[in-house]
Amino acid sequence: LNGGTRAKLQEDPIPCGAVRCQYTQRINYHRTDELNMFVIPTRLRFMVAMCCAWAELRVEGGQPCSDRSQPHVIYTAEANEAAVSDALRSAREYRVQNGLGCEVELRLRSGRHSFTAPLDLHVLDSRVSIVGVPGNTIFDGGVQVTNWSPLPSRAFPDILTAPLPENMMHKKPRQMYVGGTLAATPTALPNASHIQLTNATGATVSDAGFLTTSKAPYQWTYPSGVEVLVRNEYTLSRCRVYAVAERTDGVAGANVTMQQPCWSFGRKVAGMGYPFSVINALTLDISRPQTDSVHNVGLAPGEWCVQASQILYRPRTTQERAAMLSPSTASAGSSDVGIAVIPVVDQLVRTFSASFVSLSGIIFQHTTWTAPSSSTGFLERYGGVRFLPCAVKDPVERCYSSTADACGAGCCAAAGDGGCTLRMSPAAVHMSGGSHLAVQSCVFQRLGAWGLSVTNGATDAVVQRNSFVDITGGGLYIGNVNETTDISKHPARVTVSDNTLSNVGVQYRGSGGITVFAAVDSTIAHNTLRHIAAVGVTFVWPVPQSESYSRNLSLVGNDVGFMAEFAKDLGAVHTLSWCKDCFMDGNFFHDQGVGSKVTYIDNGSSGYNITNHVVDNAANALWLYYQQGCSPSCPYYRGKEAPYPGCNATAHDKCCCNIGTDNHASRCFVRNALADPFPIANISEVVMLNASAPFPPAAAAIIAASGVRTDKQAPTPAPRDVGLFICCDTTPTQWTTYMHTLFAHKANITSLIIGLYEMTGTGVLVDQGAYVAQGEAAAASLRSIGLRTCALIAMSPAGVRYIIYNQSAQAQFIASAVRRAVTTGMQGYNMDAEFPNDPNKSDGAAFVAFCNNFSQALHNHNRTLSVDVHGDGSTPFDFHVWGKLYHDSLLDKVITMATYTDAKRNFDKYFAMATSVLGADKIQPGLEFNAVLSNPLDIGYILSKNVTSIAVWANMPPAQTFWDAMGSFLHG
Repeated sequence: LNGGTRAKLQEDPIPCGAVRCQYTQRINYHRTDELNMFVIPTRLRFMVAMCCAWAELRVEGGQPCSDRSQPHVIYTAEANEAAVSDALRSAREYRVQNGLGCEVELRLRSGRHSFTAPLDLHVLDSRVSIVGVPGNTIFDGGVQVTNWSPLPSRAFPDILTAPLPENMMHKKPRQMYVGGTLAATPTALPNASHIQLTNATGATVSDAGFLTTSKAPYQWTYPSGVEVLVRNEYTLSRCRVYAVAERTDGVAGANVTMQQPCWSFGRKVAGMGYPFSVINALTLDISRPQTDSVHNVGLAPGEWCVQASQILYRPRTTQERAAMLSPSTASAGSSDVGIAVIPVVDQLVRTFSASFVSLSGIIFQHTTWTAPSSSTGFLERYGGVRFLPCAVKDPVERCYSSTADACGAGCCAAAGDGGCTLRMSPAAVHMSGGSHLAVQSCVFQRLGAWGLSVTNGATDAVVQRNSFVDITGGGLYIGNVNETTDISKHPARVTVSDNTLSNVGVQYRGSGGITVFAAVDSTIAHNTLRHIAAVGVTFVWPVPQSESYSRNLSLVGNDVGFMAEFAKDLGAVHTLSWCKDCFMDGNFFHDQGVGSKVTYIDNGSSGYNITNHVVDNAANALWLYYQQGCSPSCPYYRGKEAPYPGCNATAHDKCCCNIGTDNHASRCFVRNALADPFPIANISEVVMLNASAPFPPAAAAIIAASGVRTDKQAPTPAPRDVGLFICCDTTPTQWTTYMHTLFAHKANITSLIIGLYEMTGTGVLVDQGAYVAQGEAAAASLRSIGLRTCALIAMSPAGVRYIIYNQSAQAQFIASAVRRAVTTGMQGYNMDAEFPNDPNKSDGAAFVAFCNNFSQALHNHNRTLSVDVHGDGSTPFDFHVWGKLYHDSLLDKVITMATYTDAKRNFDKYFAMATSVLGADKIQPGLEFNAVLSNPLDIGYILSKNVTSIAVWANMPPAQTFWDAMGSFLHG
């Protein structure tokens, strides 16, 4: 490791237990792609501690904690930046002294914590939870503007002025908030409508700038404060003016010189100054020429600008003006009337390879982003991604210099001029690498770029129940534009659920709500999005577009409305490449803006399954659009001829290009939206409705279940539930008999658990027997009469043990099962996990952890999971050995096999034990057609314990006695 030498830690162990870390200065390090290790500079006093911290995260056991009973709690002394830094330092010291396996909880005080630099968490800050007081703990990157006074001008008595905050003297502020509302910057310069960038005589565009036939630019007082905005269909780029002079070619007008390299490079990559561009001007320093020769200012109410070291602002109301002039506002909150705040910090919290880190109950507000004011400007590629010359790229960024690479990145014209690099906008909270990360119940507001990012191979991350509102850029992104060709850097097992996003893309109008550049085994579920400038959800956007290694992604139950309010060639969801086994289910897209497509399956997108889809009120957009193109370079392994596994290599679709053959849409409802006029393959069960027609019940149910889940939206469980097992490999002849019986007695049961699948010894989900298709068809018929259907999975001990300790195999199994359920319409799974000959009781906790992961994935799709356990004390997965874990798990039900007995004494014993340990809500006692089930006293005994669900193992068809018994339990 010393001096950059790379070695595998497990082959060169370090005695971590003897290390005491004195973390007194930051060191630079990065993780290598090949070995998942660190390259660390020669600073020996930090090296061993850093390696040990990494080892603790990578090697099971690691350095134990002296007290694992509960997290160590550290309270911050005050509500400020220094107190948080001190608490974090104390957490490091505690973990070094007591073991790096220790968990620490930092509990923050209420109040505004003002930050002048980001709070950084590194490897030694793993296992730290930062907990705020919801609604009251604020991480604030802004500085309050005080000492307002009237502008000394008789011509403009309504304008106020104040000194620019000292720490912004050498920067150009891009936002100011007054009373919690973004102040406007003047966008109508003098005679701006007369500035026409065309090829007409007397008006030309060059790499230096442009000539106009209007003298208006020559009248600008502060030309370097003017930004030229160029709008294309889905981007809004910006370059600053450098200087303005009169034309010297004998034509009346102005010679506008632009900032470089922004303008000349932008002409190659972003259409800056092309004849089709729409040009407006945004001033941050500029004042409008008026009659006042001293200040030369004219601002509309609510507008602001900067002149030299002074801020000028025209209040919106007399009340706001009076509050700004009152000294009492100095101690008020940032949302109070008259309080002006200028953001000064680009980011608030950053994590670098730290694991088991969580942020909760914190308001993140007032960040800025000054890079667009620099000489490179903001040349937008897509959704907040910038073009930059390769000369300014970071070491981790890729230079697209060859013609093929440059065209793949969208900068063909720059191939002969050094190429381009791409860089994503920053986020206020940035999580790079690490595992088991969580951001929950936080608020992201008034931010200068994006809200949250999860990148650089981060795994097992949860982004849940947060609010993103009033953001100049986008909401949150997963992955990064420079990580899409390296699967080791794809975030994996990321869940983004139950978040609210509104008023996103306020200034950077090409920015969307949620962006997934590249990811694996991840889910975007039950989020509510409103008023998004560009696309609602970007669902896989790699560079180059033909290279995608994303797989097993789900977009489920989201409510996306009032999107594409600025951008034209976008919609509610946008895909831009192949994605193995990815699907969209139960989403509600509505009230589309100017975007031309709602469900936009764009260039070369393949592998998407779209089901239970509702589209409404998008009168000028296609509800579903398959881009009819074929990419010549499908996702191949670099240097190999074979396509990426899973790619359809048949003659008609050998490049994974999208001609409708690799995408499927079914069970969709469309009202007041357009259908693609060209034939599209693999679309079925689509209901097209007139604008005034009501949605059928199935569509109304999808709408009701979409978006952020609340108590009111949660389905009300049936008062009682009787599940009937039907197993296994049922033949068509048997199904004919069974269906007649089930239809006749449907009032006496609520659900069927049908034996259809099994797990192999390597943890793969496969069909069980030869008649699975018939079973799936029978299940569809049973659902049509109001019965619920779940599929039984026969679990093998070897397969279970394999996947509970193999995260990759586990993720693939779960993704395959979820996909199968969505495709077939199955409403859940039951896992038969009774292994009476398995002596290894340590597997139980790992098995329940797997059950939690499986349950969460199914819940994201409004589906359930139950598990059968033996429960007589002879197995590792029985309820009274691992009952507490089962009780606290996400499993919907635990079905006890020990209660399959007709011996009254044994039934009472095991039922009482299970009810005590599991709880009445979790237990679903298993019963057979025997004396216990047919005894009304036993049915009454079960109900007396407040147990409302039973599972009956059936020898079909049952006698009338047992139908009566099940009906007695169900109806009393």
